[in-house]
Amino acid sequence: MEEKNAELLESVQRLLREALSEESARPVLPSLPHSTVRDQLDLTLTPEGKSLDQVIDELITLAAGTPRTNSRHFFNQLFGGRENAAVAGEVLSAILNNSMYTYKAAGPQILLERALLRHMAGLVGMPRAEGSFQAGGSLSNLLGLLLARNRAFPGWREEGPGGQRPVMYTSSESHYSVVKAAGILGIGRENVRRIAVDERGRMSAEELERQIEADLHEDPVSGERDRRHYGARRLRPPGRTRADHRPARTMAARRRSLRRLGRPLSAAASPSEGNRAS
Repeated sequence: MEEKNAELLESVQRLLREALSEESARPVLPSLPHSTVRDQLDLTLTPEGKSLDQVIDELITLAAGTPRTNSRHFFNQLFGGRENAAVAGEVLSAILNNSMYTYKAAGPQILLERALLRHMAGLVGMPRAEGSFQAGGSLSNLLGLLLARNRAFPGWREEGPGGQRPVMYTSSESHYSVVKAAGILGIGRENVRRIAVDERGRMSAEELERQIEADLHEDPVSGERDRRHYGARRLRPPGRTRADHRPARTMAARRRSLRRLGRPLSAAASPSEGNRAS
C-alpha cells in the first residue's frame, strides 16, 4: 500500500508540474481543430488496459490541448482564474472518493455540505432553506421547474398530467435549458412562451399580460378547477395600482375567465400544497 501511494503521489506531481508549466508558458491556447487533438491522443480502449505511467502521459497530452479556462487571461462565460483552496478541496474529494447520500457514507462532508447550503440560502434571505448542489445551470433550471410544476399541480407527481395542459412563461433571453426542461417534465416545448424584454433585459410586463390573456382565451388548461381561482399573477410597473393597470370591466371579465379555465403553471399555489421534488 505504501509503495502504491508513493507511486500515485509521484505520478500526480509529474502531471501537475507539466500542466502548470504549460499553462505558464501559454496562458491562452489557440483554438485547435478536434481532428488535430484527436490525432495527438490515443483514445483506444483495450482489454489489457494501460500502465499508470502511460495514463499520466496521455493526461499530460490531454491537458496541453485543453482550453486554459483557469488562466486569468481567459475571458468567456463563467471562467477565469483559480482558487487554490478550492483546488485543494477538489483534490482531496477525489482521493477520499465518498458518495454523499448519507452521513454513514460521507461523514463530516455531509455537515460541510449542509453548512454551505445554509450559508448560500441565507444570502438570498432563506436561512432555513434546504437544497442541493447541481452540476450546472441546466440541472438547476430543471430542478427549479420541477418544484414549480409540483406546486402548481400537486397531483401531477403521483397521477400524471391528467389531461391538463400547462403553460410556462420565460424571458426571451432565458437559457435554452428552460425549453429543454419543459420537454423532460412533460410540460411540452410548445407550451413555453418566450416573453420579450426591454432595453435593460427585464421581461416586459405588458407583453407578459398580453400573452397570458391570449392563453386564457384559448383555454390552455383543462382538468380540475381551482375554486380559489389562482390565476397567473399580474405584473405591474412600479407605482401603478391594479385599478390603474386595468379597467374594472376588463378585470371582471378576467376573473370570469379564471373561474372558467382554472390555472396555468405559473399560478401561485396554496401554502399548504407540497412542493417537494422526486
